[in-house]
This record gives sequence, C-alpha cells and structure tokens, in this order.
Amino acid sequence: MKILIIIFSLFLDFLLSNINYSLLSYFYPMITITTIVYLSNLYTNSNRSNYYLLVFLTSIIYDSIFVGNLLITVSSFMIVAILNMFLKRHLRSNLFNNILMLILSIILYEVFILLLLFVVGYKSFEFGMLLYKITHSLLLNTIYIIIMFLVLKPKKA
Repeated sequence: MKILIIIFSLFLDFLLSNINYSLLSYFYPMITITTIVYLSNLYTNSNRSNYYLLVFLTSIIYDSIFVGNLLITVSSFMIVAILNMFLKRHLRSNLFNNILMLILSIILYEVFILLLLFVVGYKSFEFGMLLYKITHSLLLNTIYIIIMFLVLKPKKA
C-alpha cells in the first residue's frame, strides 16, 4: 500500500509539474513531500528506520525523475523525514497535526534547498522567492494531505 501511495504521488507530481501555473500560481505541487509527511503516520518510533529507508528510496526515484542532483534531493528529503518523526513523537496523529507537520516540512524543505544553493554559490538568497514558494505550495498540498488523511485513515505499520 505504501509503495502504491508513493507511485501515485510521483505520478501526480509529474502531472502537476507540467501544467502552466500562470493562472493557477497558488498551486505549486510538492505532492511527494506531502506524501512523506502522511506516511510518517504509518510508522512507530520502533520501526522508524523502515520509514527512513522508504524516504531515502523515494528521494532517489524523485531525483531521477525531477531534479538531477542526488545529494540535494536525498539530504532535503531525509531532513524532512527526521523532522516528521520528531514531531510525530510529540504530536498525536490527527488531521490538524498532519497539516501542521506539512507546513513545517514545506518551510524546512524550501529553506534548506535555498540555503544550500546559496552556500554553494548557485543562487542568491532571495527571501521574497522563498516566501513565494512556501505560500504558493500550501493550498494544494494542504488539500492533498486532507484528502489522504480522510480517505486512507492512517493505521500504524
């Protein structure tokens, strides 16, 4: 089931990333990151290494399809996974907390990517662009996590 969820998220990311967003600018897709947040519900603290392995493998597949920079993709996905398992230890698994985890994950992901690109000299640090990407990804991805949470009703693995 988890593999099917990941395959579906990669398909949606592919599909949505090929849409012209000039009219729909508030729908920046981060479906695979949203899926990683959701999947943390399916793992307990004792089997979190399985979650990390799943996220690691997902990041490699995601990188081969979308990015082409394995180190950045794997690092950013793993940092999001660590954040999610940390928050999961302190928060109950409910819809509100999943939305909170998603928001924090998107912020961490975007900040990490921008800082990394800034440090290596590839991109200048543009706070406006960071804020734009974060705010424009929240609506679509929040809707997606709500649908996943309500339809799939997470149960521990």
